[in-house]
Amino acid sequence: MKIGDRLKTLRMATGMSGEKVSEISGVNHSLIKKYETNRTVPKPNHINKLSNALNVSPYAITGENNHKFNTIGDLYGLLIMLDNIGFILIKKNDADYVSMELNESAKQFFDLRKGLETQDWRTYNILINDKLKNDLFLKWISKKELLKSCKVDEEDKYYLNLKKDVEELELLLQQSTEKL
Repeated sequence: MKIGDRLKTLRMATGMSGEKVSEISGVNHSLIKKYETNRTVPKPNHINKLSNALNVSPYAITGENNHKFNTIGDLYGLLIMLDNIGFILIKKNDADYVSMELNESAKQFFDLRKGLETQDWRTYNILINDKLKNDLFLKWISKKELLKSCKVDEEDKYYLNLKKDVEELELLLQQSTEKL
């Protein structure tokens, strides 16, 4: 299905007219018509505006699945993304263990108790194997925890430096090309 077909299907599913989507999104109605008939492809900023108006992810419109999962770097990228959006919380418990916990909203969709021999089924401590356990990952976890404990202050140099460190570590972790 092309982007225009997806856009039209999503719009029709909401029951909104093209004019209404134009009004809400700020994207010209004639452009929306061109998009829906696949005469032109929306630019990323229009995809974002249209996705907001339709209350869907931009990926629902584009149909893109840019996610790959072949390397350790890809795995780090996925873990970082899930932690950054708050789906999971990654914490370092000691030198050998990392705790990963689903957020409260996500827990309601998963019954993770099946087949587990644990008293606390809400938190799962996983032993990081040799491929994942490295100084960068543990450093990222520690700095991320520090950053989360800081008051957000875009003028505080400590906060800004810590935020920059976390972002740089995230990029470094995702560079690993070692195969899973």
